[in-house]
Amino acid sequence: MKVIKIKELPEVTPENHHNMTSRWVVDESIGAKTMRISQGHLEPSGVVKAHSHENMEQLFIVLKGALLMKSEQEEVRIEEEEAVLIYPGESHATSADNEAVDYLVVTGFNYS
Repeated sequence: MKVIKIKELPEVTPENHHNMTSRWVVDESIGAKTMRISQGHLEPSGVVKAHSHENMEQLFIVLKGALLMKSEQEEVRIEEEEAVLIYPGESHATSADNEAVDYLVVTGFNYS
């Protein structure tokens, strides 16, 4: 068992993510074998440019606010207590919908 104090974790801003911060809650650094979880915060002007992950799924869970998710086929608005699953290789871009957004990203894959 591992207790994680999220507020004590360092904030990072990944490349091509603008006005956004993230905290890595679970990853290989604490011994996780098949997932990563990050807590994200996107300001109203925040944007994550289109990108894809070839070998992993991502589940975005909105905790507060609304997240706009855009794929090559559609754009959807994900509200509090809703989630969206991004498939491996699926291009996606993210932005806030007029207010700050707090969300979790669960990424599943195999480290080996």
